[in-house]
Amino acid sequence: MDKTWKQMKIIFWCVMGIPVALGTLFFILDLSREKQLENTTEQVMEVEIASKRIYVSNGTSGANYYYYYYYASFKFADGSIKEFLVGREEKLKKSKIKPYCVVYESLNEGDTGIFTYKELKNAEKRGHPQPYRQFISFEKET
Repeated sequence: MDKTWKQMKIIFWCVMGIPVALGTLFFILDLSREKQLENTTEQVMEVEIASKRIYVSNGTSGANYYYYYYYASFKFADGSIKEFLVGREEKLKKSKIKPYCVVYESLNEGDTGIFTYKELKNAEKRGHPQPYRQFISFEKET
């Protein structure tokens, strides 16, 4: 009985301890990325809006909200295109009100202007680059 109890304790700590440790590590890394972005110098460039898209997520199982992620892609003078999250909204699933993102709606494909953003070095090499970029503003040319 004593041996079984020890085995159950080991299994419990493996099952509970590993996810908690990994969750803590990911939380710390996420805070580190936010701090790095906060300390990164703003970049200002003339760009063209290449495209826009909305991603809708149902959230987790049983969630009462839809999450709307608003993205815009900006074309730089060197021809490169980078996508940035420009807004996020949530909406009750039962609500009939359509979510609205002011920044997203103000952007039109083909518009040119001055784009201010932050980006960590080597964002493209880090897999999914969006978390390593921060949209700040876009001033449309008149």
